Amino acid sequence: MPSSKSKPADSPIQNVRLSDVLHQSRAQRLIQQSLASDRFPHAFIFHGPDGVGKETFARGVAKLLLCESPQVATDSADSGSGAKDSCGSCRSCTLVDAGNHPDLHLVYRQLAAHHPDATVRGRKALDLGVDVVRHFVIDAVGLRPTVGPVKVFIIREADKITPAAQNALLKTLEEPPETTILILVASAADRLLATTRSRCQLIGFASLPTEFVAQRLTELAEGVDSERAGSLATLAQGSLGRALTYAQDGFAETFGEIASMLSGLDRMSAAKHSKRLVEMAKESANHYKSRDKNLSDSAARREALGDILGAMATWYGSHLHIASGRLQPLPGVRDGMEPEVAARSIDAISDAESRLSQNAHAPLCIDGLMFELASVAICG
Repeated sequence: MPSSKSKPADSPIQNVRLSDVLHQSRAQRLIQQSLASDRFPHAFIFHGPDGVGKETFARGVAKLLLCESPQVATDSADSGSGAKDSCGSCRSCTLVDAGNHPDLHLVYRQLAAHHPDATVRGRKALDLGVDVVRHFVIDAVGLRPTVGPVKVFIIREADKITPAAQNALLKTLEEPPETTILILVASAADRLLATTRSRCQLIGFASLPTEFVAQRLTELAEGVDSERAGSLATLAQGSLGRALTYAQDGFAETFGEIASMLSGLDRMSAAKHSKRLVEMAKESANHYKSRDKNLSDSAARREALGDILGAMATWYGSHLHIASGRLQPLPGVRDGMEPEVAARSIDAISDAESRLSQNAHAPLCIDGLMFELASVAICG
């Protein structure tokens, strides 16, 4: 029977040490300060944009805590001099890299499929429910470490833990065994209950530099040249994970179509473009569904619409960059738009995103947005 140590298909990059996580100097500094103190916190919330290294960093922390021969990092520009790191070669580090360390528990929604209760196994894992949290975290916390000095639990998508599951977890967060460390990884800490947040040390993660994302894209994504990588990195807004997904899904071509729509938008074409945007969202939602079989159709469409609206905002934002004299790498963006028009258009997109987050009817919401954008373009 698989346990919480089983790796999902999209498990983080292996063989990464803490000092290998770049451009997160604040997170590095706070962890090193905690390591140097007499009391290392037993519960953390790592929060920030998706795809910026939160979970990889959490694995690096776990690897260090479990390491048999911790070292002082020699190349720790982000974490400062004297920073501790794992050795990367001991038995414990080897087990962490292989995803088989018995004291490192990765907890995620899809573990519901491995729950001992057939009723739980039969449900779609849309969130992290109380049954999964009780079995794979609360019950496991009481067991002693198998080979290391501590047990580390990394809970991904922690902002999808249900309120009932968070309430069940409160005592564990407040009074865990001395040998237990819990790291909750969330895209937005404010989606967690205040009672959960108050029992954890919060460490925020920032968006990555666009240049760094573009460079890593050329190294990790097959067939992506530097120009394409620059465009995808800008669209991904500092998220390497999102940029890699965009490269996989052909989102650069999607953006080209969006740019073409917006550049010639008027009231006569607004309805046609609105219909096409909804079709594009459905097409993109299929990519999300293929990566996560537990994702509902509506959730997949929300993710896809979020990408599309984000691309639209980036297109208008590039015009603001032109107006301010800053360079931008996006194709399909030409000078000539008044900054006020671009700013008002971005505000309209933001309002549409807010309505969609409140479960507004997507086609009607996109219809209204496109007519508003057309009106702003014509009237200024």
